Amino acid sequence: MEVCRLLGLQDSVEVAILTMELPLHYPSKTLKKIVGLTPNKNNGRYNHCLREHLSRLATNIYINIKRWKDRWMVPEEFSKIVEELPPRKAVYKLQSRILKTFRKAYFTVIEAGDTPAGR
Repeated sequence: MEVCRLLGLQDSVEVAILTMELPLHYPSKTLKKIVGLTPNKNNGRYNHCLREHLSRLATNIYINIKRWKDRWMVPEEFSKIVEELPPRKAVYKLQSRILKTFRKAYFTVIEAGDTPAGR
């Protein structure tokens, strides 16, 4: 799976769920509204289930970076976020970066001519 490779993960149920459920063909701004990553949380009108999965994935990445530091293969950008920001802000920023990584993987797969799973 392209997303797992970009995130530095082996296999993840959260990644699989998000890959199947997120409408990755939408622009980033719309995706952030769908999962409630806007300052006012889109007035409570966001997909709480998707947000929960995204939050779990970001928290898992945060904890693994803190615990394993150099032994865990993670993008340098994520390590920098975790080291510089307080925990709550770091997890929030990781969620945004994870969405960008999902979109990047989606369009990489589309350009390669493969059809993404579930579409």
